[in-house]
Amino acid sequence: MGRKRGFDVDVAVQQATDVFWRQGYDGASIAELTAAMGINPPSLYAAFDSKEGLFLAVLDRYCDRRSAFIAWVVAGTSARDVAERALYGMIELATDSNEPAGCLLVKGQLTCSSAPPAVPRRLIGARVLAHEALHERLRCAPDLVGDAGVLARFLSTMSDGIGLQAQSGASRIELREMVAEALRAWPWASEPSTMA
Repeated sequence: MGRKRGFDVDVAVQQATDVFWRQGYDGASIAELTAAMGINPPSLYAAFDSKEGLFLAVLDRYCDRRSAFIAWVVAGTSARDVAERALYGMIELATDSNEPAGCLLVKGQLTCSSAPPAVPRRLIGARVLAHEALHERLRCAPDLVGDAGVLARFLSTMSDGIGLQAQSGASRIELREMVAEALRAWPWASEPSTMA
């Protein structure tokens, strides 16, 4: 019979999330991770096998939370509502004072050059799932003007940009101004905004 684990895995993953979010995959050292988690390296390897395994556990947890946001976005009543939920909602997430600024998926994608192939694959896969959910919802929106695929790609790109801008210090007000300007370019510009 193995020894009982002496730490809470869920708490440890949350603590590791903060390190990966701030430092990226490449920048997060085992020493920083174990210090934040309050464990020693053997305990990390026993629970997660490797730094890669820990990061994938972090991504699983992050994506579980993010799935609730995506579900809220695609529950919008119109293409415009979906677009506004996606972009203004991303601003709220990316500037949440309780977490590091930006988006873990975007930060992770930019800082995983030393990671095994499973890490970038999982990061890309998570972003593709969000894009596909947007595309499917927009394709069925009765008020859509234009191509659902183009709009879904636009929203995905803008969301990534919001994450990067927030990470670089852009304020919530500045990001909302940027989104309002970007949405004016679409054919629904004359319609009243529900979130601005």
